[in-house]
Amino acid sequence: SHTKPIQSVIAWINPWDDPDRLRQHHNEFDLYWQGASDCARRLGYQLESFNTTEIPLPRLQSIFKARSIQGLLIPPLRESTFELGQIDWSSFAIVRLGQAVAGPKMHFVGSAQLANAMLAFDRARALGYQRIGFVCEYWPKRLFGAGYSWAQRALPETSRLPLLALNSEDSFECQQTVFEAWLQENQPDAIITDNSETREMLENLSYSIPSDVGLATTSVHDTRIDTGIDQSPYEIGRAAVRMLTALIAEKSFGPPERCNETLIEGKWIDGTMLPRVK
Repeated sequence: SHTKPIQSVIAWINPWDDPDRLRQHHNEFDLYWQGASDCARRLGYQLESFNTTEIPLPRLQSIFKARSIQGLLIPPLRESTFELGQIDWSSFAIVRLGQAVAGPKMHFVGSAQLANAMLAFDRARALGYQRIGFVCEYWPKRLFGAGYSWAQRALPETSRLPLLALNSEDSFECQQTVFEAWLQENQPDAIITDNSETREMLENLSYSIPSDVGLATTSVHDTRIDTGIDQSPYEIGRAAVRMLTALIAEKSFGPPERCNETLIEGKWIDGTMLPRVK
């Protein structure tokens, strides 16, 4: 048999204020779960979700110890008020999904954001686009913009466009105004974005996609953009469980002295919004 009998539980800690939104609103995050759950089952574990809105984290710690749960997966926490300091991590092996988690040091598995952005830029160039812009919301742990900036180094300086990093604290209307000014000044023929609202902003300004401007995304799972990067979230979930079960086997508990970072490469998805230039 390729699947071991269930021997224990791996805890998926869901700290979101509305727990259902973690997997319903973000397709990426649901695929994290699916990959982690499938891999756990093959290795003899059951992945079980625990919502901190229903059971406070200090109480969860007692439950984990009573049930001999040693492995914890921490999903992305961007929209949560979760306080990581409420638990003593020294009794558990911990792996987080994605990079944007404050608090104690943890091993993590995530997408190769820098490489994925470079892949998207290179693919847009191969399709014939000359003025390729990048639009994002600024988050300190996101590296898509860094990949775009590095990819542009291959172009003459006169052919490079300034990256547009929108303030995540601004209203949509304010972001729209900044975006419009950037469009008019730089006249891109294609845009790569990690912002799910870029398509809406273009449509609000009566831009036709792709006849006026081509559009690609760093995550085809989480935007209304059919062209761009599949970040391989299912494989990210699988890799997180493989890392976690290895930590459990060697009894490597608590925050590590040095964090291991596993980055999963994405793949390019052709679509209708960034066709080859004729």
